[in-house]
Amino acid sequence: MSLSMAARPGRLRHLGVALIVLGFGAAASLEGQRLNLSQSARVAPHETTLISGWVRQDTTKRSWTDSDAFRMSIAPAILIGAGLLTYRDDGFLSRGDVRDFRQENFAGFNTNFDDLTRFLPTMAVYGLNIGGVPGRHTVGRATISYLVGSAVYLPVVFLLKGTTNVLRPDGSSDTSFPSGHSAAAFSSAVFLEEEYGHRNRLYPVAGYAVASITGMLRILNDRHWISDVLVGAGIGMLGTRLGYAIVNHFADGRGENTLPPPGSGPQDRRPHFVDIKGGMANLTGNLGSQENGLFGEDGSQFGVEGAYFPWMHLGFGGEWSLSSFPLNAENVLLPPSAGLVADDVIATSMGTQSIFFGPYVDFPLGRTFSFTGKLTVGWSSGADAAVILEVDPAFEDQLGTETPLAVFTPQSGFGWATRLGIRAHIFPHSSLLIFGEYNSSIHDVDVTAYDVSPTGTTPLPPRTLPDVDLSYASLGLALSIMAW
Repeated sequence: MSLSMAARPGRLRHLGVALIVLGFGAAASLEGQRLNLSQSARVAPHETTLISGWVRQDTTKRSWTDSDAFRMSIAPAILIGAGLLTYRDDGFLSRGDVRDFRQENFAGFNTNFDDLTRFLPTMAVYGLNIGGVPGRHTVGRATISYLVGSAVYLPVVFLLKGTTNVLRPDGSSDTSFPSGHSAAAFSSAVFLEEEYGHRNRLYPVAGYAVASITGMLRILNDRHWISDVLVGAGIGMLGTRLGYAIVNHFADGRGENTLPPPGSGPQDRRPHFVDIKGGMANLTGNLGSQENGLFGEDGSQFGVEGAYFPWMHLGFGGEWSLSSFPLNAENVLLPPSAGLVADDVIATSMGTQSIFFGPYVDFPLGRTFSFTGKLTVGWSSGADAAVILEVDPAFEDQLGTETPLAVFTPQSGFGWATRLGIRAHIFPHSSLLIFGEYNSSIHDVDVTAYDVSPTGTTPLPPRTLPDVDLSYASLGLALSIMAW
Protein backbone atom coordinates (compact mmCIF):
# COMPACT_ATOMS: atom_id res chain seq x y z
CA MET A 1 0.00 0.00 0.00
CA SER A 2 1.39 3.41 -0.91
CA LEU A 3 0.22 6.64 0.69
CA SER A 4 1.29 10.09 -0.46
CA MET A 5 2.61 12.47 2.16
CA ALA A 6 1.03 15.85 2.83
CA ALA A 7 2.08 18.77 0.62
CA ARG A 8 5.38 20.27 1.65
CA PRO A 9 6.35 23.94 1.55
CA GLY A 10 8.30 25.15 -1.47
CA ARG A 11 11.68 26.78 -1.63
CA LEU A 12 10.13 30.18 -1.03
CA ARG A 13 9.81 29.30 2.64
CA HIS A 14 13.42 28.16 2.75
CA LEU A 15 14.49 31.47 1.26
CA GLY A 16 12.24 33.38 3.64
CA VAL A 17 13.79 31.78 6.70
CA ALA A 18 17.23 32.48 5.26
CA LEU A 19 16.25 36.15 5.00
CA ILE A 20 15.25 36.15 8.68
CA VAL A 21 18.70 34.84 9.50
CA LEU A 22 20.22 37.61 7.42
CA GLY A 23 18.05 40.08 9.32
CA PHE A 24 19.98 39.33 12.50
CA GLY A 25 23.12 40.24 10.63
CA ALA A 26 21.59 43.46 9.35
CA ALA A 27 20.98 44.60 12.91
CA ALA A 28 24.52 43.59 13.85
CA SER A 29 25.94 45.55 10.94
CA LEU A 30 23.88 48.61 11.81
CA GLU A 31 25.02 48.54 15.41
CA GLY A 32 28.62 47.88 14.39
CA GLN A 33 28.61 51.08 12.36
CA ARG A 34 26.79 53.16 14.99
CA LEU A 35 29.98 53.52 16.97
CA ASN A 36 31.84 54.83 13.94
CA LEU A 37 29.17 57.48 13.41
CA SER A 38 29.31 58.58 17.03
CA GLN A 39 33.10 58.84 16.93
CA SER A 40 33.31 60.73 13.65
CA ALA A 41 34.55 64.28 13.85
CA ARG A 42 31.81 66.89 14.21
CA VAL A 43 31.45 70.34 15.73
CA ALA A 44 29.26 70.21 18.81
CA PRO A 45 26.52 72.81 19.35
CA HIS A 46 27.92 76.14 20.57
CA GLU A 47 31.47 74.81 20.44
CA THR A 48 34.18 77.49 20.53
CA THR A 49 36.66 77.09 17.66
CA LEU A 50 39.85 78.99 16.72
CA ILE A 51 39.98 79.95 13.03
CA SER A 52 42.77 82.16 11.58
CA GLY A 53 43.48 83.67 14.99
CA TRP A 54 39.88 84.67 15.67
CA VAL A 55 37.65 83.04 18.26
CA ARG A 56 34.25 82.14 16.82
CA GLN A 57 31.19 80.77 18.61
CA ASP A 58 29.63 77.98 16.51
CA THR A 59 25.86 78.08 16.89
CA THR A 60 25.12 75.17 14.52
CA LYS A 61 22.27 73.07 15.84
CA ARG A 62 22.22 69.34 15.45
CA SER A 63 19.30 67.68 13.71
CA TRP A 64 17.20 65.28 15.78
CA THR A 65 18.46 62.50 13.50
CA ASP A 66 21.98 63.23 14.79
CA SER A 67 20.92 62.91 18.42
CA ASP A 68 22.22 60.11 20.61
CA ALA A 69 18.65 59.09 21.45
CA PHE A 70 17.80 58.57 17.79
CA ARG A 71 20.96 56.65 16.98
CA MET A 72 20.68 54.34 19.98
CA SER A 73 17.07 53.53 19.05
CA ILE A 74 17.43 52.63 15.36
CA ALA A 75 18.44 48.97 15.57
CA PRO A 76 16.23 48.15 18.61
CA ALA A 77 13.25 49.72 16.84
CA ILE A 78 13.91 47.66 13.70
CA LEU A 79 14.14 44.43 15.71
CA ILE A 80 11.08 45.11 17.85
CA GLY A 81 9.07 46.20 14.81
CA ALA A 82 10.08 43.07 12.89
CA GLY A 83 9.13 40.94 15.88
CA LEU A 84 5.67 42.48 16.09
CA LEU A 85 5.17 42.01 12.33
CA THR A 86 5.94 38.29 12.65
CA TYR A 87 3.55 37.86 15.60
CA ARG A 88 1.04 35.94 13.49
CA ASP A 89 0.20 32.25 13.35
CA ASP A 90 -0.26 32.14 9.58
CA GLY A 91 1.23 33.81 6.53
CA PHE A 92 4.63 34.30 4.98
CA LEU A 93 7.36 34.87 7.61
CA SER A 94 4.82 34.65 10.43
CA ARG A 95 5.91 33.04 13.68
CA GLY A 96 3.82 29.99 12.73
CA ASP A 97 5.50 29.74 9.34
CA VAL A 98 8.97 29.84 10.87
CA ARG A 99 7.98 27.28 13.49
CA ASP A 100 6.60 24.98 10.76
CA PHE A 101 9.95 25.29 8.99
CA ARG A 102 11.72 24.29 12.20
CA GLN A 103 9.45 21.28 12.72
CA GLU A 104 9.84 20.08 9.15
CA ASN A 105 13.60 20.55 8.95
CA PHE A 106 15.11 20.50 12.47
CA ALA A 107 12.59 18.64 14.60
CA GLY A 108 15.29 16.65 16.39
CA PHE A 109 17.59 19.61 17.10
CA ASN A 110 18.49 20.18 20.75
CA THR A 111 21.44 21.88 22.44
CA ASN A 112 22.24 23.76 25.65
CA PHE A 113 24.90 25.86 23.92
CA ASP A 114 22.64 28.92 23.99
CA ASP A 115 22.81 28.99 27.80
CA LEU A 116 26.51 29.85 27.38
CA THR A 117 26.53 31.98 24.24
CA ARG A 118 24.23 34.65 25.72
CA PHE A 119 27.00 35.65 28.14
CA LEU A 120 30.09 35.15 25.96
CA PRO A 121 30.48 38.87 25.01
CA THR A 122 30.24 39.85 28.70
CA MET A 123 32.84 37.24 29.58
CA ALA A 124 35.05 38.70 26.83
CA VAL A 125 34.90 42.17 28.43
CA TYR A 126 36.18 40.90 31.76
CA GLY A 127 38.64 38.51 30.13
CA LEU A 128 40.21 41.35 28.14
CA ASN A 129 40.50 43.48 31.27
CA ILE A 130 42.14 40.64 33.18
CA GLY A 131 44.48 40.15 30.23
CA GLY A 132 45.67 43.76 30.46
CA VAL A 133 43.60 45.23 27.60
CA PRO A 134 41.68 48.18 29.09
CA GLY A 135 38.29 49.14 27.73
CA ARG A 136 36.66 52.54 27.37
CA HIS A 137 35.92 52.62 31.11
CA THR A 138 37.41 51.17 34.25
CA VAL A 139 36.08 47.76 35.28
CA GLY A 140 34.00 49.32 38.05
CA ARG A 141 32.43 51.95 35.81
CA ALA A 142 31.76 49.41 33.05
CA THR A 143 30.14 47.01 35.53
CA ILE A 144 27.87 49.74 36.88
CA SER A 145 26.75 50.64 33.34
CA TYR A 146 26.06 46.99 32.54
CA LEU A 147 24.10 46.47 35.76
CA VAL A 148 22.05 49.63 35.25
CA GLY A 149 21.26 48.47 31.72
CA SER A 150 20.19 45.08 33.09
CA ALA A 151 18.01 46.85 35.66
CA VAL A 152 16.31 48.65 32.76
CA TYR A 153 15.58 45.73 30.44
CA LEU A 154 15.06 42.78 32.83
CA PRO A 155 11.88 44.20 34.49
CA VAL A 156 10.46 44.85 31.03
CA VAL A 157 11.18 41.28 29.94
CA PHE A 158 9.67 39.72 33.08
CA LEU A 159 6.67 42.06 33.05
CA LEU A 160 5.86 41.08 29.47
CA LYS A 161 6.38 37.40 30.20
CA GLY A 162 3.98 37.59 33.12
CA THR A 163 1.27 39.57 31.36
CA THR A 164 1.25 38.31 27.78
CA ASN A 165 1.15 34.59 28.77
CA VAL A 166 2.33 33.41 25.34
CA LEU A 167 2.69 29.64 25.17
CA ARG A 168 6.13 28.39 24.16
CA PRO A 169 6.31 26.47 20.86
CA ASP A 170 7.13 23.26 22.75
CA GLY A 171 4.17 23.83 25.11
CA SER A 172 6.35 23.76 28.24
CA SER A 173 5.17 27.08 29.74
CA ASP A 174 3.31 30.32 28.96
CA THR A 175 6.32 32.64 29.40
CA SER A 176 7.53 32.68 25.83
CA PHE A 177 7.26 36.39 24.97
CA PRO A 178 9.82 37.95 24.84
CA SER A 179 12.98 35.81 24.83
CA GLY A 180 15.10 36.45 27.91
CA HIS A 181 18.07 34.64 26.39
CA SER A 182 17.97 36.89 23.32
CA ALA A 183 17.64 40.02 25.48
CA ALA A 184 20.65 38.96 27.56
CA ALA A 185 22.69 38.06 24.46
CA PHE A 186 22.16 41.39 22.70
CA SER A 187 22.65 43.30 25.95
CA SER A 188 25.95 41.47 26.31
CA ALA A 189 26.90 42.37 22.72
CA VAL A 190 26.20 46.08 23.39
CA PHE A 191 28.38 45.85 26.51
CA LEU A 192 31.29 44.52 24.45
CA GLU A 193 30.80 47.16 21.77
CA GLU A 194 30.63 50.04 24.24
CA GLU A 195 33.84 48.97 25.96
CA TYR A 196 35.97 47.71 23.06
CA GLY A 197 34.43 48.88 19.80
CA HIS A 198 36.89 51.78 19.71
CA ARG A 199 39.84 49.39 19.67
CA ASN A 200 38.86 47.13 16.81
CA ARG A 201 35.63 46.57 14.90
CA LEU A 202 36.15 42.84 15.28
CA TYR A 203 34.92 43.10 18.86
CA PRO A 204 31.38 44.35 18.14
CA VAL A 205 31.16 42.23 14.99
CA ALA A 206 31.97 39.09 16.99
CA GLY A 207 29.64 40.13 19.80
CA TYR A 208 26.62 40.60 17.56
CA ALA A 209 27.40 37.41 15.64
CA VAL A 210 27.36 35.42 18.90
CA ALA A 211 24.12 37.15 19.96
CA SER A 212 22.53 36.28 16.61
CA ILE A 213 23.55 32.64 17.03
CA THR A 214 21.91 32.64 20.47
CA GLY A 215 18.66 33.88 18.97
CA MET A 216 18.73 31.27 16.21
CA LEU A 217 19.41 28.49 18.72
CA ARG A 218 16.38 29.53 20.80
CA ILE A 219 14.23 28.98 17.71
CA LEU A 220 15.92 25.72 16.72
CA ASN A 221 15.55 24.41 20.29
CA ASP A 222 11.78 25.04 19.96
CA ARG A 223 11.85 27.26 23.05
CA HIS A 224 10.80 30.49 21.34
CA TRP A 225 8.91 31.91 18.40
CA ILE A 226 10.74 34.19 15.98
CA SER A 227 8.72 37.13 17.35
CA ASP A 228 9.95 36.41 20.90
CA VAL A 229 13.56 36.45 19.76
CA LEU A 230 13.39 39.65 17.71
CA VAL A 231 11.55 41.65 20.38
CA GLY A 232 13.80 40.30 23.15
CA ALA A 233 16.89 41.30 21.17
CA GLY A 234 15.60 44.85 20.72
CA ILE A 235 14.70 45.22 24.40
CA GLY A 236 18.10 43.98 25.54
CA MET A 237 19.96 46.33 23.21
CA LEU A 238 17.91 49.38 24.11
CA GLY A 239 18.08 48.68 27.83
CA THR A 240 21.86 48.54 27.88
CA ARG A 241 22.15 51.66 25.70
CA LEU A 242 19.95 53.49 28.22
CA GLY A 243 22.04 52.10 31.07
CA TYR A 244 25.17 53.60 29.56
CA ALA A 245 23.41 56.90 28.89
CA ILE A 246 22.24 57.14 32.50
CA VAL A 247 25.65 56.37 33.98
CA ASN A 248 27.40 58.69 31.51
CA HIS A 249 25.10 61.53 32.60
CA PHE A 250 25.86 61.18 36.30
CA ALA A 251 29.50 60.02 36.16
CA ASP A 252 30.73 63.35 34.72
CA GLY A 253 33.85 61.79 33.20
CA ARG A 254 34.82 59.72 36.23
CA GLY A 255 35.99 56.19 35.50
CA GLU A 256 36.92 56.86 31.87
CA ASN A 257 40.17 55.47 30.52
CA THR A 258 42.44 57.51 28.24
CA LEU A 259 41.77 56.55 24.63
CA PRO A 260 43.83 57.16 21.49
CA PRO A 261 42.33 59.92 19.31
CA PRO A 262 40.08 58.80 16.43
CA GLY A 263 42.02 58.06 13.29
CA SER A 264 45.33 57.38 15.04
CA GLY A 265 47.19 54.16 14.50
CA PRO A 266 47.50 52.04 11.36
CA GLN A 267 44.63 51.85 8.90
CA ASP A 268 43.98 48.12 8.66
CA ARG A 269 42.40 47.24 5.32
CA ARG A 270 42.74 43.50 5.66
CA PRO A 271 39.32 41.92 4.94
CA HIS A 272 38.41 40.42 8.32
CA PHE A 273 34.74 39.45 8.19
CA VAL A 274 31.77 37.68 9.72
CA ASP A 275 29.21 36.23 7.28
CA ILE A 276 25.62 35.37 8.12
CA LYS A 277 24.50 33.21 5.22
CA GLY A 278 21.53 31.38 3.81
CA GLY A 279 20.69 29.63 0.58
CA MET A 280 19.17 26.74 -1.32
CA ALA A 281 20.98 23.40 -1.16
CA ASN A 282 20.90 20.67 -3.81
CA LEU A 283 21.74 17.10 -2.87
CA THR A 284 24.63 15.53 -4.75
CA GLY A 285 24.95 12.31 -2.74
CA ASN A 286 22.86 9.17 -2.31
CA LEU A 287 20.70 10.32 0.61
CA GLY A 288 18.01 7.81 1.28
CA SER A 289 17.50 4.08 1.36
CA GLN A 290 15.93 2.81 -1.83
CA GLU A 291 14.84 -0.40 -0.19
CA ASN A 292 12.63 1.71 2.08
CA GLY A 293 11.49 3.99 -0.73
CA LEU A 294 13.01 7.06 0.91
CA PHE A 295 14.61 9.80 -1.14
CA GLY A 296 15.94 13.18 -0.03
CA GLU A 297 14.70 16.34 -1.68
CA ASP A 298 16.58 19.58 -2.19
CA GLY A 299 16.50 21.81 0.88
CA SER A 300 18.24 24.73 2.53
CA GLN A 301 21.43 25.81 4.28
CA PHE A 302 22.22 28.61 6.70
CA GLY A 303 24.96 29.45 9.16
CA VAL A 304 27.61 31.82 10.42
CA GLU A 305 31.28 31.98 9.49
CA GLY A 306 34.16 34.39 9.80
CA ALA A 307 37.88 34.76 9.25
CA TYR A 308 40.81 36.81 10.49
CA PHE A 309 43.37 37.84 7.88
CA PRO A 310 46.98 38.03 9.16
CA TRP A 311 47.92 38.89 5.57
CA MET A 312 46.16 40.99 2.98
CA HIS A 313 44.88 38.09 0.86
CA LEU A 314 45.09 35.05 3.16
CA GLY A 315 43.22 34.45 6.38
CA PHE A 316 42.07 31.68 8.68
CA GLY A 317 38.64 31.12 10.16
CA GLY A 318 35.76 28.78 10.74
CA GLU A 319 32.08 28.18 10.20
CA TRP A 320 29.01 26.74 11.85
CA SER A 321 26.34 25.73 9.37
CA LEU A 322 23.14 23.72 9.22
CA SER A 323 21.57 21.96 6.27
CA SER A 324 18.17 20.34 5.98
CA PHE A 325 16.66 18.05 3.33
CA PRO A 326 13.02 16.88 3.44
CA LEU A 327 12.52 13.17 2.93
CA ASN A 328 10.01 12.20 0.27
CA ALA A 329 7.72 9.53 1.66
CA GLU A 330 5.35 9.17 -1.26
CA ASN A 331 6.90 5.84 -2.29
CA VAL A 332 6.94 4.28 1.18
CA LEU A 333 5.54 0.75 1.05
CA LEU A 334 3.64 0.07 4.24
CA PRO A 335 3.38 -3.42 5.74
CA PRO A 336 -0.20 -4.70 5.64
CA SER A 337 -0.64 -4.31 9.41
CA ALA A 338 0.52 -0.66 9.31
CA GLY A 339 -1.68 0.01 6.30
CA LEU A 340 -4.73 -0.93 8.35
CA VAL A 341 -4.18 1.90 10.87
CA ALA A 342 -2.57 4.60 8.71
CA ASP A 343 -4.53 7.66 7.68
CA ASP A 344 -1.44 9.24 6.05
CA VAL A 345 2.33 8.95 6.13
CA ILE A 346 4.66 11.91 6.63
CA ALA A 347 8.43 12.29 6.81
CA THR A 348 10.61 14.81 8.58
CA SER A 349 13.94 16.08 7.26
CA MET A 350 17.49 14.82 7.47
CA GLY A 351 20.44 17.19 7.52
CA THR A 352 23.84 18.03 8.92
CA GLN A 353 25.47 20.36 11.40
CA SER A 354 29.02 21.31 10.36
CA ILE A 355 31.80 22.89 12.40
CA PHE A 356 34.73 23.44 10.02
CA PHE A 357 38.00 25.41 10.10
CA GLY A 358 40.54 26.34 7.44
CA PRO A 359 42.06 28.98 5.16
CA TYR A 360 40.16 31.79 3.41
CA VAL A 361 41.33 33.97 0.51
CA ASP A 362 40.21 37.38 -0.74
CA PHE A 363 41.38 39.19 -3.89
CA PRO A 364 40.07 42.68 -4.83
CA LEU A 365 38.40 43.15 -8.21
CA GLY A 366 38.56 46.93 -8.35
CA ARG A 367 37.19 49.20 -5.62
CA THR A 368 33.73 47.64 -5.24
CA PHE A 369 34.08 43.89 -5.69
CA SER A 370 36.34 41.12 -4.47
CA PHE A 371 36.74 37.40 -5.18
CA THR A 372 36.61 35.10 -2.15
CA GLY A 373 37.24 31.43 -1.51
CA LYS A 374 37.74 28.91 1.28
CA LEU A 375 38.66 25.31 2.02
CA THR A 376 37.54 24.11 5.45
CA VAL A 377 37.55 20.73 7.18
CA GLY A 378 36.20 19.43 10.45
CA TRP A 379 33.35 17.64 12.18
CA SER A 380 29.91 16.92 10.75
CA SER A 381 26.98 15.50 12.65
CA GLY A 382 23.61 14.46 11.30
CA ALA A 383 20.10 15.39 12.39
CA ASP A 384 17.56 12.65 13.09
CA ALA A 385 14.79 12.03 10.59
CA ALA A 386 11.65 9.95 10.89
CA VAL A 387 8.83 8.40 8.90
CA ILE A 388 5.63 8.86 10.90
CA LEU A 389 2.19 7.38 10.49
CA GLU A 390 -0.81 9.61 11.05
CA VAL A 391 -3.20 7.21 12.73
CA ASP A 392 -6.75 6.63 11.56
CA PRO A 393 -9.13 8.08 14.19
CA ALA A 394 -10.58 4.60 14.78
CA PHE A 395 -7.23 3.45 16.28
CA GLU A 396 -6.17 6.60 18.17
CA ASP A 397 -7.07 5.10 21.56
CA GLN A 398 -4.46 2.35 21.06
CA LEU A 399 -1.78 4.26 19.10
CA GLY A 400 -2.35 7.98 19.61
CA THR A 401 -2.64 10.47 16.76
CA GLU A 402 0.83 9.67 15.37
CA THR A 403 3.26 6.79 15.69
CA PRO A 404 6.78 6.32 14.23
CA LEU A 405 7.39 3.79 11.51
CA ALA A 406 11.17 4.34 11.30
CA VAL A 407 13.73 6.71 12.86
CA PHE A 408 17.04 7.47 11.09
CA THR A 409 20.01 8.68 13.18
CA PRO A 410 23.17 9.67 11.24
CA GLN A 411 26.47 9.08 13.01
CA SER A 412 29.04 11.88 13.28
CA GLY A 413 32.01 11.94 10.95
CA PHE A 414 34.58 13.90 8.95
CA GLY A 415 33.48 16.57 6.53
CA TRP A 416 34.86 19.36 4.38
CA ALA A 417 33.60 22.33 2.40
CA THR A 418 34.81 24.70 -0.29
CA ARG A 419 33.31 27.96 -1.48
CA LEU A 420 33.77 30.55 -4.21
CA GLY A 421 32.02 33.89 -4.21
CA ILE A 422 31.89 37.53 -5.24
CA ARG A 423 31.64 40.12 -2.49
CA ALA A 424 30.08 43.52 -3.26
CA HIS A 425 31.18 46.24 -0.81
CA ILE A 426 27.97 48.25 -0.71
CA PHE A 427 28.67 50.08 2.58
CA PRO A 428 31.93 50.98 4.37
CA HIS A 429 31.67 48.09 6.80
CA SER A 430 29.04 45.86 5.23
CA SER A 431 28.99 43.88 2.03
CA LEU A 432 26.81 41.38 0.20
CA LEU A 433 28.27 38.03 -0.84
CA ILE A 434 26.90 35.83 -3.63
CA PHE A 435 28.41 32.38 -3.24
CA GLY A 436 28.43 28.83 -4.46
CA GLU A 437 29.47 26.16 -1.94
CA TYR A 438 30.08 22.43 -1.84
CA ASN A 439 29.79 20.59 1.49
CA SER A 440 30.82 16.93 1.68
CA SER A 441 30.12 14.41 4.44
CA ILE A 442 29.35 10.68 4.48
CA HIS A 443 27.62 9.06 7.44
CA ASP A 444 26.56 5.65 8.62
CA VAL A 445 22.89 5.90 9.58
CA ASP A 446 21.38 3.88 12.42
CA VAL A 447 17.78 2.80 11.72
CA THR A 448 15.20 1.99 14.37
CA ALA A 449 12.07 0.57 12.75
CA TYR A 450 8.74 -0.42 14.28
CA ASP A 451 6.11 -3.03 13.51
CA VAL A 452 2.84 -1.10 13.68
CA SER A 453 -0.47 -2.94 14.02
CA PRO A 454 -3.94 -2.14 15.36
CA THR A 455 -2.90 -3.43 18.78
CA GLY A 456 0.31 -1.36 19.21
CA THR A 457 3.91 -0.87 18.06
CA THR A 458 6.84 -3.25 18.49
CA PRO A 459 10.52 -2.22 17.89
CA LEU A 460 12.30 -4.27 15.26
CA PRO A 461 16.00 -5.24 15.47
CA PRO A 462 18.18 -2.16 14.82
CA ARG A 463 20.28 -1.96 11.68
CA THR A 464 22.71 0.44 10.02
CA LEU A 465 22.74 1.93 6.54
CA PRO A 466 26.41 2.36 5.58
CA ASP A 467 27.90 5.31 3.72
CA VAL A 468 24.87 7.54 3.30
CA ASP A 469 26.17 10.54 1.37
CA LEU A 470 24.75 13.84 2.68
CA SER A 471 26.90 16.01 0.40
CA TYR A 472 25.29 19.01 -1.23
CA ALA A 473 25.94 22.03 -3.41
CA SER A 474 24.38 25.34 -2.39
CA LEU A 475 23.80 28.73 -3.95
CA GLY A 476 23.06 31.61 -1.65
CA LEU A 477 23.55 35.06 -0.21
CA ALA A 478 25.44 36.26 2.84
CA LEU A 479 25.47 39.55 4.67
CA SER A 480 29.14 40.26 5.43
CA ILE A 481 30.15 42.45 8.33
CA MET A 482 33.62 43.76 7.50
CA ALA A 483 36.01 44.60 10.32
CA TRP A 484 38.73 46.49 8.46
